[in-house]
Amino acid sequence: MFSELPEAVAAVITDSQFVEFATLTATGEPLDTPLLGFADPARGTIDMTTGLSYPIKAERARRNPKVGLFFDGTGEAGSPMVSVSALVAVRDADIQTNAERYVRASKSMLPWISFGCSPEEARAAVWYWSRIWLECTPVRVRWWQSLAATDPPPEEWKATPPVSAPVSDPAPKGTMSPAPRWFEADWRARAAAVLAVAPSPHLTLVDGDGFPLPFRTRDAELVDRGFRVDVPRGHPWPALQGPASLAFGILGIFVGTVQPVDERHALFVVDRILPDHPLVANPREIFAPEPATRRALTERLERELARRGQPMPELSPELFG
Repeated sequence: MFSELPEAVAAVITDSQFVEFATLTATGEPLDTPLLGFADPARGTIDMTTGLSYPIKAERARRNPKVGLFFDGTGEAGSPMVSVSALVAVRDADIQTNAERYVRASKSMLPWISFGCSPEEARAAVWYWSRIWLECTPVRVRWWQSLAATDPPPEEWKATPPVSAPVSDPAPKGTMSPAPRWFEADWRARAAAVLAVAPSPHLTLVDGDGFPLPFRTRDAELVDRGFRVDVPRGHPWPALQGPASLAFGILGIFVGTVQPVDERHALFVVDRILPDHPLVANPREIFAPEPATRRALTERLERELARRGQPMPELSPELFG
């Protein structure tokens, strides 16, 4: 797939560290979460992970493998913005191997996510390294030359049908463990705060083929029931209408519905804001969480390992050398 794309488009996918990743809830809400991306051109997949101690994205992906990815570009002049419709395979049959793979894949990030903690402290953060891998096989790629050039329709690549994507690992036994009750902000107070630093969020709607696709907006402003959003006309959805999410990076993810205002603007009506995960809200807690956070993550990790009949991963010091 990568060799069939323009070089600049393939470079955005392979070189971008972060990707907007959207899944569908059981009720059809498209939820977008920014994740680290690990493109694998040799296999033709774009891979991401979620923690086994916060597995809800993987549960959604296993139930409905249609997912959407969005890349904002590399930041260099002429770098395109890229949308990917993909089929995802969930990999959680061997958490020990997954953890080791994640340590190796993210080793270059350790200096800026460790906040000065020692290799021994990083190695002990099993709640963070225990991972579910999400391997995405693209079926459609759209791209725009820049945010300033997103009014015209995008160029695109489509996989030759039939598209064969690997199936997910067998679902674990029983019911997913309940999530801890993390902090949930007042959505109006959070909206005012995030708009001050991130005025152009990612809006996610479902396209005509049933894929939840994030897309970068130009601007957003707070109004009575939510946000008035400036959406480029070249967006990938059939209409500015329906269940949606509005993601301001890691600062806040709002869930609601969209309705059109005019050919360029939409009203995003807020239903709720997603709770703040402590490791995202304060990255210093990744390796040094507050005692209550550590306890909650460890307890959920133990429950999810038990569902899979797997032991607690053990990571060798050599992985962090």
